[in-house]
Amino acid sequence: MIKRTDTGQSDPSYSPNLAPRNYHVFLALQNFLSEKKLASREDCGNRLLEFSANRDQDFYYRGIMKLP
Repeated sequence: MIKRTDTGQSDPSYSPNLAPRNYHVFLALQNFLSEKKLASREDCGNRLLEFSANRDQDFYYRGIMKLP
């Protein structure tokens, strides 16, 4: 659900012009999936679990520290 302000405009945090706060995760996920073929929804879920299982706390810490 998108929040609306009193002026009827979308909340800026939902603007498509802003990068998501966890953009480093999406880039790493894109690189992880670049050569993989996903045959089913279950396969997609398994690959996401594999991706997250292979990331340590330092991966997320480094991503947070890169934020402005």
